[in-house]
Amino acid sequence: RLGLVLRAMVKTHLCTYLDTLDQIAKDVEIALAVDQTLGGLVKWIQPESIEEPELDGQGDKVVASLTMRFACFYYAALNAPDTAR
Repeated sequence: RLGLVLRAMVKTHLCTYLDTLDQIAKDVEIALAVDQTLGGLVKWIQPESIEEPELDGQGDKVVASLTMRFACFYYAALNAPDTAR
């Protein structure tokens, strides 16, 4: 089992950061659902959690980030650790 952490960061207006981060999370989940083996590197991947968005900065534009965690499951032979089976 391998933990995969993806962090989306956007610089956007304070009033639209949630919509932007929601769209990014949706796009990531759809992309991972299309190829649940990550190009044959793992057996499957499953979402674990999406953390609360974080804000940094002041004024009209802020940097907002969203952390998404996934579990990747894989098996590899001892003599071929770079090949999932």
